[in-house]
Amino acid sequence: MVIRKSLRKLKEFIDLSIPLIETLEVDDDVAPVRDLTVARYKGVSQQIDTQIKSVRQESVEAKQAGDALDAAEGDAVDAYDTIYKGLRIAHLQAQVSGESTAADHVDHLDRFLEGNNTSDFERTTASAKVGYLERAFQFRDQFLDGTIDAGRIAAAEQALERLRGAQTQWAKETQEARDADVHLDALEERARTEYSAGRDWIRGCLRLLGREDRLGDIIPPLRDIYRTSSDADEPAPAPSPEEPTPA
Repeated sequence: MVIRKSLRKLKEFIDLSIPLIETLEVDDDVAPVRDLTVARYKGVSQQIDTQIKSVRQESVEAKQAGDALDAAEGDAVDAYDTIYKGLRIAHLQAQVSGESTAADHVDHLDRFLEGNNTSDFERTTASAKVGYLERAFQFRDQFLDGTIDAGRIAAAEQALERLRGAQTQWAKETQEARDADVHLDALEERARTEYSAGRDWIRGCLRLLGREDRLGDIIPPLRDIYRTSSDADEPAPAPSPEEPTPA
């Protein structure tokens, strides 16, 4: 996410124009046009300030949520490794004891263990990790009783809950950050429209005074914004790219 240089330059032009318009001496009958231009310029300038703050804040919150998700995923990997190893031991014990591998519960466990080791788990997305852990816990009652200490199972369950919460929060904060960015884009478009409309109004005021040649000094044309925008876009803290934006 970035605060585009064109928006920052547009706001700068608006802010510089405001005092020049305010001090423009015009006839009383057109003074309301001048004052309306000032009011609208001030309004859009304030809206830009507010939305830029929102974009920055939402970006920070999305970054924090991404960091929290990273930490929760790390804990989830440890939790899954604990459960997976316990299930692997239980599966071997079932085989040693002669329990039929054709039994449905043993067969289901065998298929789960086959392609879902800890390395596979670690490479998946956060939402997929939630699914893997939930599936692993489905075998708990049948296979983990006595195989893993109850305290370690409880810790693994807590890790799953933290991962669920962190993934949900990350998705929420990331979407809010992107929504704020979209709103800022829309505001820039509206600000350009306000700028052009105000320039047309002041052009009319100056034409009545026979001083239209001053227009460029008071409200430069929009093309000057892009001509002078040679500085870089301002980066905002970006949300973690861990997962795609939820639909």
